[in-house]
Amino acid sequence: MDAAPRPHAPPASAGRGRHFLSPRIAADLVKQFDIRRDDLVVEIGAGSGRLTRELAHVAGLVLAIEVDDRLARRLVRATSSWSNVYVHGGDAETAAFPPTPFRTVGNIPFSISTAILRRVLEDPSAQRIDLIIQHEMARKRARPRGTVLSVLWHTTWHLEVRGHIPGSAFHPPPSVDAAWLTGTRRSTPLIAGGEMHSFERFVRKGFAKAGLPIARSLGLRSSVIRRGGVQVDARAIDLDAKDWVAIFRANRG
Repeated sequence: MDAAPRPHAPPASAGRGRHFLSPRIAADLVKQFDIRRDDLVVEIGAGSGRLTRELAHVAGLVLAIEVDDRLARRLVRATSSWSNVYVHGGDAETAAFPPTPFRTVGNIPFSISTAILRRVLEDPSAQRIDLIIQHEMARKRARPRGTVLSVLWHTTWHLEVRGHIPGSAFHPPPSVDAAWLTGTRRSTPLIAGGEMHSFERFVRKGFAKAGLPIARSLGLRSSVIRRGGVQVDARAIDLDAKDWVAIFRANRG
């Protein structure tokens, strides 16, 4: 692959509050992502192209999505000699994702990390994520308990924090640190697709009164909770995804 010209570092105001990884950190991270030549990678928030450049050296095809028109145009010019990079100028929250299996990589603006996670983790073609997000948010989403979304996502995904990234690794540096959140789709989900809507309603009902014992918040007999292997005085926020699935199954039969 021919080397492409390096994009100039964007000014601090370029990304509307975004923070761009240093070239060295971007290169080190991509080496750890274990990307292969047959991988289709969707990069969210391509920005100045620092991750894009490294991804292009190892992936089969890179779809780089960038919402900032100026940065997208610059990235098109910088990658024009690369046959395996396609730049899409648009919003990752609404852009069409490939219908075939893909991986997602990105340095995500902290303010939209939940929206992006929802978009990717709920796409049936997404197989793995390697996302740079705010540190506390990464820790929150890596836990299979505590919120409705964490419970739902962990029925389909294995999520974990793989690395801490200090604010000094970005330009301009954010006021908080970031983390590398990785995830792989479960080969067998804890809940079948046809049951997911019923399961989600079940979980949301429990979390509506999250401070109460789960039997009371769900309106179930204590015997059902015990049959699910859960203590009757446990609260919604105490239960992990597997606990929720066990109670859901016990309640159904």
